[in-house]
Amino acid sequence: MEITCQTDYSQKALAAMSLAARKTIRRRSNRIWSIYAWILSAVLLMSILVLHDSPLYTALEGALLVLLVTLQFKQDAFNAFFARRRLVPETRASRTVFYPDHYVVIFPAAETKWQYSRIRIPVETRDYFVLLLGKYHAHAVPK
Repeated sequence: MEITCQTDYSQKALAAMSLAARKTIRRRSNRIWSIYAWILSAVLLMSILVLHDSPLYTALEGALLVLLVTLQFKQDAFNAFFARRRLVPETRASRTVFYPDHYVVIFPAAETKWQYSRIRIPVETRDYFVLLLGKYHAHAVPK
């Protein structure tokens, strides 16, 4: 028996893959970077509130603060945006065929056979099943 799924690697699919990797495989490094970003945000906020420098420096610090907070809350969308820009045009859509002992990902330019043992962590999101193969590699399969 085989099951076939069609995946379009859109912004939504890539954001789901980024979220799955961030919450599982990259959890520790993400936590460390988040702590650094929040500490830097607090320092910038204190600098804005306590030090009354010139309006130019205050505006610059405010812009950096807004940028840091936005990046913290929208990091999956930013990761998806840059991942989509790096995609080769022939890999924007794929067909995945699941067999009992392996699965095959078929792109217009290539076909890859994967053993289920290569999947490090399968993750279920609201719209996708994400098969994490490593820190920076995954396959998304729509539900």
